[in-house]
Amino acid sequence: MPLVRVKNFPSRAFAELASETLRKEGILCWIISPDIAMLGGMPGGRVPQGADLYVDDEDAEQARELVSALFGHL
Repeated sequence: MPLVRVKNFPSRAFAELASETLRKEGILCWIISPDIAMLGGMPGGRVPQGADLYVDDEDAEQARELVSALFGHL
């Protein structure tokens, strides 16, 4: 199944919170991020490109609804 990007977050920490929410709902997800913070990146774990959260195509609509309800302000 193809993966679909649900949202780009300003940091991996926000993406991790969103992924925990989706996993609790039974939606598998993946975070793709350059993880510059682990190599001495910006303070607070911020990565210039942020972190992308992906899900399977069949779960994309439900995942977007959940993520938007909790993290739409980001």
